[in-house]
Amino acid sequence: MPNEFFDSSEITGLILAGGKSSRMGGAEKGLQTLSGTPMVSRVAQRLTPQVAKLYLVANRFEDAYMQLGFRVLKDVRAGFLGPLAGIEAGLLQCQTKFLMCVPCDTPFIPNDLVARLAQALNETQCDLAYATTSEGENEHEIERTHPIIALMRLTVTQSLQDFLDAGGRKVQAWHHELNALAVHFPNVESFVNINSVEELANLN
Repeated sequence: MPNEFFDSSEITGLILAGGKSSRMGGAEKGLQTLSGTPMVSRVAQRLTPQVAKLYLVANRFEDAYMQLGFRVLKDVRAGFLGPLAGIEAGLLQCQTKFLMCVPCDTPFIPNDLVARLAQALNETQCDLAYATTSEGENEHEIERTHPIIALMRLTVTQSLQDFLDAGGRKVQAWHHELNALAVHFPNVESFVNINSVEELANLN
């Protein structure tokens, strides 16, 4: 069958910046600068060429994100319920067949991220494909999952709403209710996420 997924006009991008940034001392994570550029802008620079349209979910500092040029969404549920609530907001706004989600603290995502996940979806007809990497070698190798970095069909919207309505909050637990596929990426450095002030300082 034709590979419809490489048509970027059918893929909307979503950057998740809706959390409390507690490990950043409460400072808004996406707005922290890496080599003089806000982390969220670095994510956008890499994701924008891979998708048709880009949104950002933020529950604080919306004006600051809009000043950076983002189309800003908010969780439709109150209470900072985690990344799944942000994904729900993106799915409800999405007008394309697929939604590509990444967190705001992964400024080095690969330029072929969407293409590789899309190929996996096309080959398997799964509902959702998410990234994994490996660290170490041979018997010491450890697989790292990156469940928020995921390409999904718009048809998962009802499943996610039902999961949240039932009190579910964990991303991987929701994946278990779907036909979800792990896609391995070779370059672990591309998926570094910067969670704390110390991690950011080490890279600046």
